[in-house]
Amino acid sequence: MDVTRLWAFRRLTLESTLAEITRHLERYEVRPMVLKGPAFARWLYDDPRERRYGDLDLLVRPDQFAVAMREMVELQFETYWADPNEGAAYAVRLVRPGTVPVIVELHRTLPLFLESTATVWQRLTEGVRTISVAGAPVHVPSPSVSAMIVGLHAAQHSIMAKDVWSAPLLDLDRALDRVDLETWGVAARLASDLGAGPAFGAGLRLDPRGCDVADRLKLGDAPQAAVRRLGSTAAASLGLERLVSTRGAGARLKLLAIKVVPSPAYMRKSSAMAGRGDFGLVAAYLWRPFHLALRVPGGVGTWRRTRVRWPDRIRARGQR
Repeated sequence: MDVTRLWAFRRLTLESTLAEITRHLERYEVRPMVLKGPAFARWLYDDPRERRYGDLDLLVRPDQFAVAMREMVELQFETYWADPNEGAAYAVRLVRPGTVPVIVELHRTLPLFLESTATVWQRLTEGVRTISVAGAPVHVPSPSVSAMIVGLHAAQHSIMAKDVWSAPLLDLDRALDRVDLETWGVAARLASDLGAGPAFGAGLRLDPRGCDVADRLKLGDAPQAAVRRLGSTAAASLGLERLVSTRGAGARLKLLAIKVVPSPAYMRKSSAMAGRGDFGLVAAYLWRPFHLALRVPGGVGTWRRTRVRWPDRIRARGQR
């Protein structure tokens, strides 16, 4: 089977699984929103089959996250790491094994945002649209929200390895063909409201035409190091909120232990140092407490500024 047919088979598997998940969660009044993947394929491409994607990104209302996680397990999904707390603060990565394994990122929020998960959900679902995927009605973001995600996705991946650039930059190129200046302006204001304005500007400027849009909107530019720091600050803030919201000394100690000493699998995926054999893994574990400590000041400042806007019921549930 050639590569094109393999991608087509994977796409069909992902879309049929998305329809299955949507219908199943609907029984519990959980209506996730598809962030990229099928949403971008239908929005930016004349032929949706041109847009390749290897997983599904679903945003869930914060106070329904626990229900969504429970039902994903019912659908035979497993956490990608040994413990879901080891995943990124903004999402839990799940996999359903099979001939074609299906990977789903269940999102509380998105990388680079500094606002609370409740605020992110409220703002990102404004003007939500419905498309049909494998015969099921699926929620996707409005054009302005999608444009913001395109810019931030490009910025996020600009600080990663070159081989993962292709899809985010191709999406950006297509979006610059199709999105008008007014919509980009709405997207820029939304990114700013959620604390990711500089990163959005940096993402646009990765494309020459995006530079023109950013200049016309008078957007600033954040160098790669600043985008990386912003992502670390957002993750640290969410981690602090989860720690404070967790009830019981024992549960908090367990959460801290997982953060300080995660599994080797997680370390190898999140640290270049840990991927350099057993010696690198040991060195990464020794460095991790210092790495976390360096992120605390920025995370505490962000957490203190945003915590007053977290609904009490969200705090009480600990975002689990």
